[in-house]
Amino acid sequence: MSKAQRQLRKLFNWKTGVGVLAVLLIVLIVGQIAGWWPWAVTGTVFPNPPDGYTCLPTCSETDGKFLSMPGEDMASFGGEKAVVWIGVPDGNPSFEIGFFDGDSGKDWATGNWDNTTTETTYTLYADPLKNGAGSEVVAQWSSNDMPNNAWFNQVLNVGDNAKAPSGHYFYRLELTRPVQGYGINALKLRSTGYLSTGQADLVDASFAIVGMLATGNDKATLYPNYQSYSNMGPSTYTGEWDFYFYLPTAEGTVEFWDGDFDRGSSTTTAADSDDPNTDGKPAWASPYAVDERAGGRGAPADDFVNLLYRRTPPVWYEIIDPAGQPIHTNNEPSGTEEWERFVVSTDPAVNADLHVSALQPGWYNWHIVGLDLHNTVWIRTNYEMAPIPPPPVWPEGSCPRTIGYWKNNVKKVLIDGKTNGVQESRESLEQGLDNVAASSELFRSGVDLCAPAPIGNPVRLTDQEAHRILQRSKKDYPGCDENSMLARALQQNLATWLNLGTGKIGPNTVLSLNTPSGLFEGTAWEALMEAQNIILYERDNAARLEYAKDIADYINNGLLGEEAEDSVCEDYAEVIPPDKQPPPYEDLPEAPAPPAPPPPVVGCDAPRVNTYGVENPTNNPFPGIKFEYQSGTEVKDGAWDLYRVTIPSGDAANLGSVQLEAKAGQDQVIADANLSGCDFDNFTPCEAEVESGGFIFSFQGAVDNGDGTMTLTFQVQNNTNHGISHVTIGLPNAIWGGGNYQSEVCP
Repeated sequence: MSKAQRQLRKLFNWKTGVGVLAVLLIVLIVGQIAGWWPWAVTGTVFPNPPDGYTCLPTCSETDGKFLSMPGEDMASFGGEKAVVWIGVPDGNPSFEIGFFDGDSGKDWATGNWDNTTTETTYTLYADPLKNGAGSEVVAQWSSNDMPNNAWFNQVLNVGDNAKAPSGHYFYRLELTRPVQGYGINALKLRSTGYLSTGQADLVDASFAIVGMLATGNDKATLYPNYQSYSNMGPSTYTGEWDFYFYLPTAEGTVEFWDGDFDRGSSTTTAADSDDPNTDGKPAWASPYAVDERAGGRGAPADDFVNLLYRRTPPVWYEIIDPAGQPIHTNNEPSGTEEWERFVVSTDPAVNADLHVSALQPGWYNWHIVGLDLHNTVWIRTNYEMAPIPPPPVWPEGSCPRTIGYWKNNVKKVLIDGKTNGVQESRESLEQGLDNVAASSELFRSGVDLCAPAPIGNPVRLTDQEAHRILQRSKKDYPGCDENSMLARALQQNLATWLNLGTGKIGPNTVLSLNTPSGLFEGTAWEALMEAQNIILYERDNAARLEYAKDIADYINNGLLGEEAEDSVCEDYAEVIPPDKQPPPYEDLPEAPAPPAPPPPVVGCDAPRVNTYGVENPTNNPFPGIKFEYQSGTEVKDGAWDLYRVTIPSGDAANLGSVQLEAKAGQDQVIADANLSGCDFDNFTPCEAEVESGGFIFSFQGAVDNGDGTMTLTFQVQNNTNHGISHVTIGLPNAIWGGGNYQSEVCP
């Protein structure tokens, strides 16, 4: 595999041979689901829908195609909810959502499209991470408030409670009705945002579609030239449906589900048989579903005897590749009241309906043919599905930041109020914490660091709460151990949540984490849920807490399962406030002098100053430069200090692993920091970090001095109760002009 292929696999990183996907192979972006759509959680500037609206399943008022909400009497999966996602591009102050025939047939005898009077409820939630966890209700409507055979349109202002890290806005619309009751409520949706559905793994929901004929008015719409039963004329409902999904890689296994297709015609030529790779029924199936079997004729039979409803041939579907070529036809989808599994795989060991040598990346079409009127069919997919292919975009973030990055930025920005020399802004951190609170019942205001429990109110952590969790110093853990595995798990997992909440990773990035305490395989969202549940419900089990800590630690350090040489993230960019930015090009001086190396940024009125004697070179405990504490404020109980070392620029370019040593009382630790992935051409925190024996060593970046040398900054945090006596850095070619070293940091 080439490096380019590995990079592609890193970005799309989807799981091989696994998945309860569903009918529609939809958006096989197991690595980065949201990023392939115009409403990506992270990404770029996207246009509004080209025709003003996107619709589910279509925008037409006369084609007979609808979403279906059936009741218990339908020989189907009555009472199931449906979930639709709405993405509003950044820059729009508002968006419209419309419901066509959203009523439940309150006048169905003389109305259209419904044969039920059971109420349907439509609830709109803010869901900024687009993961099904957003719980804040934005609006709610009832089918009793909506008109028959017309659009019910609502205009809503976008809100910060729905703002994603990308700046776009995401909402989740849930459609529910009681299982009790007869008939079908058929409706369409449209929005000036982008509509999609699916992602059953996040919301535990299937969805249903139907070609609807319920009343005489429907017949007049569907058969505009109707003369008689023997002379009906052409129909606006063809029985053909199209949905689109994206495959990002050329290998893997895709598994999806179709339900209650009623395969088994009114003749015996197409009776449903036993599907060879489906056993029983899936755990998520409705109680109205039956075990998969040879179902014989459908109920009602496909190719119904009444010609008004019949659409020939017997129902089937095909998968069409990006080049427009069918790759497989499923001539026998599910029978009545059952779910069937459909699998396409490049792996010969997988029990698949179809084995292929490759699944070429690109947009695929899932095309249904011969679906009779009034036959509700069900779709289950872990991926997004759309009625039209959206415009191309780039994938979601796949470059997490380490614990050191979040510790420094939260402290400098939220606690010290700094705006220079940081990589996050107050707005980005506050939005990230808001997104975390919307999705995590652990990291919310009021969290008990000694005995965390679920918190129902989604209020974000205060600045001080976030700072205490990340710094993990003794004074912040009164009554419990700041060095406990619980405290370390909380620290690493908050950093992972911040990576998610600020868009540096996506919820559906697939991971393979071979941690010292166990293997984890699944999505980033599943990893966070696994770790969160351990912290909340297994906090007395140190081994499990270590597993939760390791999961987060591996994610934060970018060890997502790809080859090591591909684990290189883009540079961290400093946030420069507007008043500190350079003037426009035309206003620059003609020949500016080279800027002097920037002085250390202190960021407080009374910095803590410590004085160290310098031994350069030293051979104890290894070749390098040693800083021996002389005076100032002892560095202990979670405090930290900065140590700056100047070396030849050529040495910096070739740095790999640097040995670091610290001693405090009887506690002495030697660790290795891997700087091989750091870019020394610019200020780049790089955040190489090692935690060992009560000390945390981290590399904080480099400054080019413009004279053939570079100054590197290392941070050492001491979590023991003894003050640091000395720190050694394994840079034997360090340049030192003599005299003492003074550090300056905010206390």
